[in-house]
Amino acid sequence: MTEKAKTPIQSEFEALPLDQKISQLMKMEVVTLTESFNYVVKSATKVFEQAGDAIQDLGVKVEAEVKKATSSTTSQTKTAAPKAAAAKPKARPAKKPSAKK
Repeated sequence: MTEKAKTPIQSEFEALPLDQKISQLMKMEVVTLTESFNYVVKSATKVFEQAGDAIQDLGVKVEAEVKKATSSTTSQTKTAAPKAAAAKPKARPAKKPSAKK
C-alpha cells in the first residue's frame, strides 16, 4: 500500500511493537466473535418467536373452527328438541270391556 492510501488506524497499527499488534488483533477478534454470537442468538430468537406466533395463529384458527362446529351442532339439537316436545303424547289404548260371566 502507498502512504496516501493508509488510514490513521493502519499507520498507528504499523507503529506498534509485535506483541501489542497481536494483543490488538486478539481484542478485535473477541469483539468480532461477540458480535457474531449476538447476531446468531438474536436471529434464532426471532425464528422461534415467528414459529410461536405461527403456532398461536393456528391454535386460534382451530379453536374458532371447533367453536363454529359445536355451535352449529348445538343449534341443530336446540331446534330439534322443541319439535319433539311439541308432539302430543299418544292416547292410551281404550280398555276393552271385560266379559263377565
